[in-house]
Amino acid sequence: MLINTGIFSELPFDEYLQIDAMNCSTLKKVAQSPLHAQHALINPSETTPAFVIGDAFHGLVLEPLRFDTEYALGLDRPKRTKADKEAWEEWLADHPNQTALKLEDWEAVHAMREAVLAHPTAAEIMAGQGENELTMVWKDPVNGTLCKGRADRLTTLGGESVIADLKSTIDSSPEGWGRSSARFLYHCQAAWYLAGANELAPLERRFLFICCEKKAPYGVTVQELNEDALKAGAKLNRIYLSRWLKCLKAKNFTGYPDGVLNYGLPAWALNEIDKIEE
Repeated sequence: MLINTGIFSELPFDEYLQIDAMNCSTLKKVAQSPLHAQHALINPSETTPAFVIGDAFHGLVLEPLRFDTEYALGLDRPKRTKADKEAWEEWLADHPNQTALKLEDWEAVHAMREAVLAHPTAAEIMAGQGENELTMVWKDPVNGTLCKGRADRLTTLGGESVIADLKSTIDSSPEGWGRSSARFLYHCQAAWYLAGANELAPLERRFLFICCEKKAPYGVTVQELNEDALKAGAKLNRIYLSRWLKCLKAKNFTGYPDGVLNYGLPAWALNEIDKIEE
């Protein structure tokens, strides 16, 4: 799908996926290897229960109409007996194209939404003037590569322009979220979106994560990467994009290095060993 550069509202997600442009998800796969990135493009990953919960939460908070269209409370019964199966067949007939959520998951995503709206800063971000699910398409200023991103929310906070990203997580504490950021390259995501927004509309912006835990008591934090982390993310984005473009040009998507790879234990494991007394 061809599209001009710009910021687009109300573009369906299916159409966003069809835009032939580099995105942050593919870029983060390149971090593992170009081979993994190419495989993911050709073979989309299967939907997992964790993804369903995350998407339902995302939809309930940011796109309630989509949530109502795509999700519904399922039956509180298994599919063992003939009567069970007949009941589920009737449910499916009454809810075409909808995903059934278990009662515990239905209650969890609604509790997560309430937790977000009960958090003063998160609530201010969600309640203020702004738009959700905005598509950004821009050209990389260095090599002209067409790039894209789907911002959860563009708004303001305390008079400052903000890109907000809603995340469900296991641990919303600063330490826990720091570990998640390092593992899932959220510093790359933040830098990617800030760079894209700046190309389209130069302006001082902040990138804020609204983090909500998946289990009670559904702790919520609003967190912002520091300048060093954003610079590191921007540097990695530049490295991964360059690596990907080289592979595209050569039509050779490299995997892990050849030969015998020497490795050691991570620092945290060595620290734990040091604590063990003889």
